[in-house]
Amino acid sequence: MKNEKLTQGSLHKHLFRISFPALWGVMSVMGFQLVDSYFVSLLGTEPLAALSFSFPITFLFFSISISFGSAVSSISSRLIGSGRVGKVRRIVPHTYMLAGFVSLILTFLTFLFHDQIFTLLGASGRLFENVRAYMMIWLIGAVPSSFIPVSNGTMRAFGDAKSPAVILAVSMGSNIILDPFLIFGIGPFPALGIQGAALATALANILTALLALYFIYKRKKLICVRHIVKPVLFVSSAKEVLRFALPNSVSNSVSPIVNSFIISMLSASGAHAVAAYGVVSRIETFVFVPFMATLMGAAPIIGQNFGAKQYSRVREVFRLVVRLNIIWSSMLALLLSCFAYSLISLFSKDPEVVHYALLFFWIVPFSYAFGNLIPCCSSAFNAMGMPSRSFFLTLARGLVFTLPAVYVGYSFNGAKGLFLAMALVNFCAGLFFFYWSKAKLDKVLGMMR
Repeated sequence: MKNEKLTQGSLHKHLFRISFPALWGVMSVMGFQLVDSYFVSLLGTEPLAALSFSFPITFLFFSISISFGSAVSSISSRLIGSGRVGKVRRIVPHTYMLAGFVSLILTFLTFLFHDQIFTLLGASGRLFENVRAYMMIWLIGAVPSSFIPVSNGTMRAFGDAKSPAVILAVSMGSNIILDPFLIFGIGPFPALGIQGAALATALANILTALLALYFIYKRKKLICVRHIVKPVLFVSSAKEVLRFALPNSVSNSVSPIVNSFIISMLSASGAHAVAAYGVVSRIETFVFVPFMATLMGAAPIIGQNFGAKQYSRVREVFRLVVRLNIIWSSMLALLLSCFAYSLISLFSKDPEVVHYALLFFWIVPFSYAFGNLIPCCSSAFNAMGMPSRSFFLTLARGLVFTLPAVYVGYSFNGAKGLFLAMALVNFCAGLFFFYWSKAKLDKVLGMMR
């Protein structure tokens, strides 16, 4: 496989070259969540609220899969930077096995405890039945979907951002095509409603996983069968991958846990509040695609340069990412506050849904520039092979700061208080952990000169 040298040349050009294709790839993933929300919103407020209830669980699966993708990307990029490309061919297939196994366990547990999970989140009556109908179908594609981030993380470690973009574009395209046919029963297809949305996603995940495996096995030649069948090599790979994936899985699980807690509180305000939060969450995720793509582009650059002991370049990339975050987040705050109503009305015309969604967009976006400093630092720590520091940042922000704050905020002033608490946490925790992380990064890079 071709190895793109990220330890030489313009960092700005490398970041753009890797991030731009990643932008379209990530946009494809987030785009099909928006497409799902749009088509399901045409079924009514209750199905849209049911989709919102499913989001913490589906996002948990996605977050843990991303952890394995980040692990293989971090390990591979540093191996490439230090000239040990051959070892990557051992790490990659074993990462697939680990990611698939963990996803299989999660699928079984979700199937087994589905009723208890969504009752705890506040779903009841017809809303509960809609959530159950969606999740039982969605789980079909859960294990195959875990292979996609591993493939994409591997290819980006080599500086190849185009192949992951193609793979994820296929994911979005197949989901967009399947959604209306399966939800509304166009042509020979039966009208499956919210189950159709789940089936479209499951089929799209299976198709995308097969394509991703084709790229890695046939085109990139990174799966070696003799490595797979050797238990000693698997144990060695598992130790290395899990050292990154386990803390990242736990830290990435914090966001679904926090979202579950928020949804359980908002459920006391009714299905309209839950539906609104589901819509704004998906819009919020989609508009941050450029920022996420930048982090994905920066990770292999930091990893290769760290592995090659080019520490001044590591510092420069980190500073560049922080500046881009501040610019993009500030622009988003203004755009979302100005065009919030137009965006929300694409998904719902219900006055109560619109009311809650507008509250969110008039409060939370102005704290984005501060809150997103934490992912900048977390991504840098992961790329340098320091997952424990990344773990600490995410855990502290979610469990120590956000959970108590949103509970107090909702108790005092309902949904408005909750959104104000989210903004306050972004501002305070973002600044505090940014300066803490910057001091740690300066110390680590200074010691390694």
